[in-house]
This record gives sequence, structure tokens and C-alpha cells, in this order.
Amino acid sequence: MIAAGVLVALFAGCAAGPGAAPEPTGQAAGQAYSVKLLFSKAEGHFFRGNYLESIAAYTETISMDPRHAPAYRGRAVAYAVLGKEADAFADYGRAVTIDPRFDDAWLGRGLYLFSRGRYADAIDDFDQAAALDPRNPIVHKYRALACDKVGRLREAAVSRQAYIHCNTAPEEAESAEGGAPARELKALGIEN
Repeated sequence: MIAAGVLVALFAGCAAGPGAAPEPTGQAAGQAYSVKLLFSKAEGHFFRGNYLESIAAYTETISMDPRHAPAYRGRAVAYAVLGKEADAFADYGRAVTIDPRFDDAWLGRGLYLFSRGRYADAIDDFDQAAALDPRNPIVHKYRALACDKVGRLREAAVSRQAYIHCNTAPEEAESAEGGAPARELKALGIEN
């Protein structure tokens, strides 16, 4: 089981970009609002350390919106904290299947795999996360560490250089510290 007292960072949701779908109206708007409320409730439970309640609220969110990738990712972290390995891994998988462009889900699963000593698998997920967000220093840091573990030293050196490059812009380093990846780092007992 993973120490639960070290959880801090806020969950960063997927921001809607310029091509976002129009706001729902009528019954669809009501359901979207309910999903947001349930997800917020789940997050609140999680950050108060009420992991079973957070899992229940994430599950309720998913029952209302089966394609809610952030709910699967959040539930995966809660499962990981409780030591429910198979459930955590399955939910990370669902999150990346539902939204293959959800870089934080790839990173989260990579960190999960890294924390379990599955370094080669973690590298694959870090590659996906880096392709989606090449300026995330956490991706490059843990990819370098994983490459070191499996003897891919040249790749490790490249990832370290990318990590250093990402950390030369102060605004990007600050945004990475408090964002979604910090949630997995803390929950999985990995020091950042």
C-alpha cells in the first residue's frame, strides 16, 4: 500500500481548446453539470484522504459519462493508493483508450509502471506523454530514470537533456510542479 499522507497537488482537467464542442443545452446541459459536480465531489473526497468515497464518486461519474477519461484516471490513482493494483492499471488503461490525447493519463500510467519496477513499459507510456506534451519536465525526468534502469543509456542522456531544457523556462517548471502529474508522484510514493 502507498502512503496516503503525502497527497497534495490539484487535479488539472482537460482544458477545452479553440475547437471545443459547443456548450450542451437542455437535458444534456443538466447531465453535463451533474457529471462535473460528481467529478468535483470525487476529487474532494480524494484530497481529503477519503479514498473509498472518492472511488464511489468516480464510479458514479463514470456511470453517468462512460467516456470521462479524467474520472478513470482519478479512480486509478485512488485504487493505487489503496493497493488495488489490477484495478488501478485497468483504469489507467481505460483513460488512455478513451482519450489517447490525454497526456496526463499516459504520464500517470507511466509513473504507476515506474513505481512498480516495470521500466520498459513505463518508457512506452512516457514516450506517448512526451509526444503529446514535449515540454513537460516530469515526463523527461522519469523517462531518463527508466532508461537508466533498463540500460538504454543514450536515450537516458537525451531525456536528461530534454528535462534540463524544460526546466530553463521558469513558467513551465512552475506549472509542472502543481499540476496533474504531481498527483501521481505523491500517490505513488515517487519523489519529484
